[in-house]
Amino acid sequence: MTGRFRIHIRKVDHDEFTAYKWGTIDPDGSISTSDEGDRFGDLEEYVRQTLPETYRAEPLSSEIVQFWLERGRSYGSHAQRIKATAEHPLVDRHLAFPELDLVSVVHGLDRPASRCEAVHQLIQDSPFVARSDDSEDDRVASVVFSLPKQADIETAVTVTMEQVFKQLSPQKILDRGYVRRLPSRYLFRAVQYGRPVAEIGVSRESLSSADAQASANPSELADKWEIVTP
Repeated sequence: MTGRFRIHIRKVDHDEFTAYKWGTIDPDGSISTSDEGDRFGDLEEYVRQTLPETYRAEPLSSEIVQFWLERGRSYGSHAQRIKATAEHPLVDRHLAFPELDLVSVVHGLDRPASRCEAVHQLIQDSPFVARSDDSEDDRVASVVFSLPKQADIETAVTVTMEQVFKQLSPQKILDRGYVRRLPSRYLFRAVQYGRPVAEIGVSRESLSSADAQASANPSELADKWEIVTP
């Protein structure tokens, strides 16, 4: 399943010790090199050699986006690596490592059936010390998104969250190997006319249980499903 993510790749020029944009991977998988990126060589060849064979010649799926964010997580101690960020038209900033699980959230909000018009907040908070378990920690992912002005709130929230929960399959996300930790909880707030109208909270355990049941009914999954009175 593809989406509208665009990957930006930067690299350090060791002669100048300055980072420049090497180029971009567009949603359809096409690759373009920036004027400044010519100094680094053929980006298309680098992508072909780096990307796993199963993903080659494919549009950008959430799995491929997560691959590049993990691959380009930092320049490295000797500035020998690439740095990758992901751009999406719903979000007003670029995503970067370690926000790989948020890629799945945005991918769900951008599905054709979703009623999300824009994402106003997309953050991960760490109120407690992370657990030693590599698969999860105590981060909370907080998401604020807007609904169309004339949309029925309950219907719009339900169909949108259905799309998001389908993308937030913990086992599938972890099986890809790019995401090593998942938030313990996801909190969503829907706004309409600039005011909060619905709040939804779901735990990682609830999503894992839905995996086992092969179902994703938002009204059953959500620990908190509340229509907020403005």
